[in-house]
Amino acid sequence: EQVDFEPVSALDETERGDGGYGHTGVK
Repeated sequence: EQVDFEPVSALDETERGDGGYGHTGVK
């Protein structure tokens, strides 16, 4: 169960600038 695209995880990863899959214009 590898859920790396979770809402909370995505926000955390995007805020850290380490979210490569979160650069969908969320910043």
